[in-house]
Amino acid sequence: LSVIESRTAGSGTGGDVSLTAPTISLGGNVLSTLQGSGQSGQLTLTADSLTANQATVSTATFGAGNSGRFIVDAKTISLNESFLGSVTFSPVGGNAGDVDIQT
Repeated sequence: LSVIESRTAGSGTGGDVSLTAPTISLGGNVLSTLQGSGQSGQLTLTADSLTANQATVSTATFGAGNSGRFIVDAKTISLNESFLGSVTFSPVGGNAGDVDIQT
């Protein structure tokens, strides 16, 4: 299982994750996560063609801070048993980030 991730576990802001290519094909996890009071970074995918096969691509918070924005800019998107989005697993008030998908 492949993983690309930016994670912060404190009060700071996590780094951004940006993938840009003519064709992006994902089969693992691409994540920007937070386990603290800061904010997770932004996650951006830019491609002519985006394919996700059993992949998880998301921003997420497990703490008091908010998860970052998730942006997809692709001419075509193909999903097979995959999750693209922003989530919160926080019992203390962290919010999921905005999701912006442009085709």
